[in-house]
Amino acid sequence: MSPLYLEPFAFAWNQDADLEERAMTHSADLVLVMNQEMQEFASGCWCIKPKEVKIVPNPYIPLAESLGNSLEEKVIGFIGRLEPRKGVVELAKALCEVLPDFPDWKVKIAGSSTKSCISGTDPAAVVKKILVRFGNQIEFQDRIEPSDVPHWLASVGLCVFPSIWETFSYVTLEAAQAGMAIIGTRTGAVPEILDNGRAGLIVPPGDVKALAETLRKLMADHELRRELGAAAKKRFEERFHPDRVMGEILEVYREAMERAKNRLCKEN
Repeated sequence: MSPLYLEPFAFAWNQDADLEERAMTHSADLVLVMNQEMQEFASGCWCIKPKEVKIVPNPYIPLAESLGNSLEEKVIGFIGRLEPRKGVVELAKALCEVLPDFPDWKVKIAGSSTKSCISGTDPAAVVKKILVRFGNQIEFQDRIEPSDVPHWLASVGLCVFPSIWETFSYVTLEAAQAGMAIIGTRTGAVPEILDNGRAGLIVPPGDVKALAETLRKLMADHELRRELGAAAKKRFEERFHPDRVMGEILEVYREAMERAKNRLCKEN
């Protein structure tokens, strides 16, 4: 089987290729980004003044009401595209470390598989090969319709989203809204969604050992799963509720229009 390579990411900075986009951004009255990582990129790589870069989360409108959580269930859940950047291979390797000590736990992996554009390797095939010895402990499902996600979340007790790279991660928000115990990685908006580890545990991207240790910690501690689930739900309501986010977006638009008005007055 061919090795599974990480895909090149559109957000990876290429100074030559980004010249036009960078110039257009510098001509803006205000720049709106979805997470702190992007703000640091805009300020550090594109030299945009920090006060001209506003962080507002992407708006998230739930398609259905959360059905709550099932933290009693001894089920680990991953939902998302099965592709290298989602960390599915790292997850499989970490599961190999912990499942022998938790034979009463099961794993649900849901999502369509996207072949590597470099090697042509199918990530789902790689993950299944790594986990083949665990047989009935592992359940694979194809893509789940957005309207069915709340039902899927209600069937697992612990969510793991081990992305190597993200921009926002709506699935983490969906799990937070449902009050799930969550393990995420320090990439994109995930640290903000998980309140820098207070509303979910965070591991470095690609770190199999850290992921395995964190899985083991949560699988062994129901009370911690309950506490993190409650914290995740509270975090969603206080920071990412659509009413608040839309209000913040409108405020940024108002500020941008005011800046544009003042600029045009000075120019004329």
